[in-house]
Amino acid sequence: NFAVQYNFSVIAIVLKIMAKEYKQDGWIKELLKGVVFAGAITGQLLMGYVGDLIGRNKAMFITTLLAGAGALGSSIFSWGNRLSIYGTVAAMRFVLGVGVGGVYPLSATKAAEESATTDHQARNLRVSLSFFWQTPGSISPYVVSLILLCAVSSRELQFRLLLALGAIPSLFIMYGSLGEAESAEFNRKDGNSTWELLQERRWWWKLIGTGGSWLIYDVVYYGTSLFSPTIVGKIFGEGNNLFDESWQNIIVTSAGLPAIAAGVYCQKRFGLKP
Repeated sequence: NFAVQYNFSVIAIVLKIMAKEYKQDGWIKELLKGVVFAGAITGQLLMGYVGDLIGRNKAMFITTLLAGAGALGSSIFSWGNRLSIYGTVAAMRFVLGVGVGGVYPLSATKAAEESATTDHQARNLRVSLSFFWQTPGSISPYVVSLILLCAVSSRELQFRLLLALGAIPSLFIMYGSLGEAESAEFNRKDGNSTWELLQERRWWWKLIGTGGSWLIYDVVYYGTSLFSPTIVGKIFGEGNNLFDESWQNIIVTSAGLPAIAAGVYCQKRFGLKP
């Protein structure tokens, strides 16, 4: 989830840096920010099913391969005129989105299944800990941008490195997925398929409640994350340079860390409704 959030959030500061070199029309900004979510929806719907068919680890390898290819491709294949560069980045961001979108159902399912317990509280806590890394992942693009702004003078190289570095976590996940045995729970396969479960109306309200809650959360979370530089600009004042915008975003985004820690603690301390 660290890699997912890095790749989702990095485009905000990348667009700021690219604007120094290449003119940006309004539709370009919206396309580059939004296309990754079109890919993510595709990945979420597709890769969870693939995980049921061929196994969680094989599916995780495929989805992280797509994420890494999208991150690296957006950096090394985006050459030519202005529209060619933005068009290539957009296409690669869609591929990236399919990859990182697939991580969502697979990582949550793996965390629950590999907890080696049927206790609801323990399984939910394991899933919560896997999602803890969302906020550090959202902070990391601005930390990297601070380093690059100090160490690298070329704007071209700065934004390309920011995009390419999103592939590195995927390499570690791919390596970890290779040869990893599936959980005992997956190998038993003693449950009904998702399609069979959806035929039973008793699951509908739970699905709507869970999915609807995630929808509301994601609209707020990713809306804030993508437009963080704009929001921060309103707080600290417009006209700041890239260095100031980076450390200001770090401060604002870091405010979420205590909330995440408190949420995990409360879940462990008081439990959840099974």
